[in-house]
Amino acid sequence: MDTHEAVRNWIERYSAAWKGHDADAVSKLYTDDAVYRSHPFRDALNGHAGVFEYSRWAFDSEADVDLWFGEPTAAGDRASVEYWAVILDQHGKIYTLAGTVVLRFAPDGRVAEHRDYWALEDGRRAPYDGWAGQTAS
Repeated sequence: MDTHEAVRNWIERYSAAWKGHDADAVSKLYTDDAVYRSHPFRDALNGHAGVFEYSRWAFDSEADVDLWFGEPTAAGDRASVEYWAVILDQHGKIYTLAGTVVLRFAPDGRVAEHRDYWALEDGRRAPYDGWAGQTAS
C-alpha cells in the first residue's frame, strides 16, 4: 500500500460522502475493526457500525457543506490532513469547522484508526491566507 495514494483516495471518497451525506459510503472507507475518534474527549467508536452511526448522526443535522482539504502528509502507514468546512444546518444556521484528521491505514488501504482534532465557530469563515499551505480564495 502506498500511503500517499491511500490518503488521497480517502480524501476524495470521504469528501464525496460528506457532501452527499452518505454515512454508508463513509463506513466503507474503514476496516471492520477500525477505531474512530471523532474528538479527543469522546469515546472511541468501533468498526463499520460505529463509523456509520457517528456519520449518520453528524449528517442528520446538516443541510449543506462547503468543504476543503489541505495537502496531506504521509509516512509509513500514517497520514494527516487539515480540513475546513462551512456547514449550513437544518435550521439555517451557518458554522465553520476546521481541524486535522490523523489516519492509520491497513494494508488494503482502508482506515484502521481515525483521530480527529477540530474547532467549531459560529458563522462563515473562509480559510485564512496560507491555510494548509494554500492561498485562500
